[in-house]
Amino acid sequence: MDDQQEQEQFEEPNVGESNLNEQNDIPINSTPRETKSSTPTVNSRKLILDVWNHFKRQKIDGNWKVVCNYCKKKLLGDGRQGTSHLRNHFKTCKLRTTRDIKQEFLKTRKVENETVIIGNYVFNQQTTRHALRKMIILHEYLMSMVDNIGFKEFCCALQPLFKVVSRNSIKNDIMKEYNEEKEKIKLLLSRIQSQVVITTDMWTASNQNKGYMTITTHFIDDLWRLQS
Repeated sequence: MDDQQEQEQFEEPNVGESNLNEQNDIPINSTPRETKSSTPTVNSRKLILDVWNHFKRQKIDGNWKVVCNYCKKKLLGDGRQGTSHLRNHFKTCKLRTTRDIKQEFLKTRKVENETVIIGNYVFNQQTTRHALRKMIILHEYLMSMVDNIGFKEFCCALQPLFKVVSRNSIKNDIMKEYNEEKEKIKLLLSRIQSQVVITTDMWTASNQNKGYMTITTHFIDDLWRLQS
């Protein structure tokens, strides 16, 4: 989305002020209160991004209208009208080429024989957030990395829609996932029919001078596969 479209989405022109300047109707001796009262006010409400990916706002015959990108139908475009009628039209528009009203991006996927397939995907904040905490757990990164300026700039360059969470938020996410996985393990162990073998591993962190111990359970599942 270029700068001109962003300006059309988030800024609404002051119709009254432009008309008065063109017609030179402002009295010389008028006070600021009189000038303000004589200028019509317009509700400058921020436009919702997922809706405005499929509509364009235009001024037709002096009135703001919204034009569908697919069927070119003209709808009410006053900011005070809301966006419910736009969403309803998107659902019933027979010429639309997008299934989901949320913003879609191109995604490449490599298959056999060096073939690359290009398709659409919808950005999901929670899915990306889950991948972030999985990366921290898997590689034992410091949780404070999410507060680093370089990391934030990297995420913004890679995916501007992703909102980087704070260190406390990622810590809460990790603890929540830990408790969920612990309940899954307890349920799994309660259902196995075979005996279990427990092994331990202990070490001391050189930079923290703290001792750690890992407990691993080995067992054979119902399909005679070794699990740990």
